[in-house]
Amino acid sequence: MSLNVFAKSEKLAAATLGLLDRQIVLGSLVARDSGADFSGAAGDVVNIKRPSRLDGAEQDLRADNSGGIASENLAEWKISVPLDKHVYSAVDLSDAELTLDVADFGAQVLDPQAKTIVKRIEKKLAAALQTAPAVGTVDVDKSTGEPINDAAVRKMIVKARNVLNRQDVPVAGRYLVVGADVESALLNDPLLIRVDTSGTDSVLRESIIGRLAGFTIVVSNDIDPGAAIAFHPSAYILVNRAPVVPSSAQGSSSSYEGLSVRVMRDYNSHTASDRSFLSTYVGIGEVLDAPEGTPKGQEATAARQLRAVSFKLKPVTPKPDPEGK
Repeated sequence: MSLNVFAKSEKLAAATLGLLDRQIVLGSLVARDSGADFSGAAGDVVNIKRPSRLDGAEQDLRADNSGGIASENLAEWKISVPLDKHVYSAVDLSDAELTLDVADFGAQVLDPQAKTIVKRIEKKLAAALQTAPAVGTVDVDKSTGEPINDAAVRKMIVKARNVLNRQDVPVAGRYLVVGADVESALLNDPLLIRVDTSGTDSVLRESIIGRLAGFTIVVSNDIDPGAAIAFHPSAYILVNRAPVVPSSAQGSSSSYEGLSVRVMRDYNSHTASDRSFLSTYVGIGEVLDAPEGTPKGQEATAARQLRAVSFKLKPVTPKPDPEGK
C-alpha cells in the first residue's frame, strides 16, 4: 500500500488544524499559549510570566529629599501550568476501507477526529470556568423553569459586574458564558442588546446572543444549563503543545490560530491497517491574584480568583399568591 501521503504531511497538519480552529468556542474566550513542536513531555510545566506590581509613593511638593527617595524592587513571578492531559484520537483503517470506502480522507477521517479533540478541550475548559466563585443564585419556578422575577437574571449580571469592578478587573473584553436555561431567560429580556458579530469566527459568532451590562454573552452547551460565568479572558489560560513526532514515525506538527496539534499516520502490517493519529498536550491554568492591600511577601498565600465570578439558577416552588393574581 502506498504511503505517499507523508510527502504532504505539512499540508495534512494545516488542514486538520483549520478544522480544529473552526470548532473552538470557549477556547476563543480565554488567554492562550501554544507552540508547535514541543521537546518536553506530557506532565511537564509551562511557566507563564506575570509582570511586577508596584505600590508607588508620594510626598509633599516641597519635601526635603536629603534622606533619599524611596525605591521599590521589581519582582516578576510566574504561573506554572502543567500539561496534564494528552488529548488524542486514533483511528485504524483496513486496506479494504482505504481502497474502497474512504473517498475523502479529510472529511471522513480527520474531521471526526478533530471534532472529538476539540470536544474534550472544550469540556475541560468548561469544567475550569465553572469553578469560579459564586456571587448568588436566581430563583426559577421549579415547574416551568422560568425566573420568578423577570429582572432577576439581569440584576445578578449587574451584581457580577459590580464584584469584578470592585476587584479592579479590566472592563474591556469581558464575557458572560451561559448555559441553555440562562440563555432562554436572557433572550426574553428586553434590555438585551443584539450585537454585530461580522468578522468574528463563525462558530463563536453563532454562539454570541448579545451584550448586557458590559458583557458579551456567549452560550455553550458544555456549561451546566443553569449556570453563568462572568469573567475577563485573563482569568484562565489554555496552554497546549503539539508533541514531537517520534523519529520512528512520519507526520507533522504545526501551529494554526493559536492551537497546536500533531498529525501522524503509520501502517501496521500485522493487522493490515493504517492508523490516523491526532494528539495534543493540554493544560488549563487559573490566574490568581492577591487582593489589593495584601502585605508584601504574602501575595502567594493570599492569591485567589478575582477575575471571574459565577451564579446559578435555583429551582424553587413559588409561594401561592394570597390575592390569587
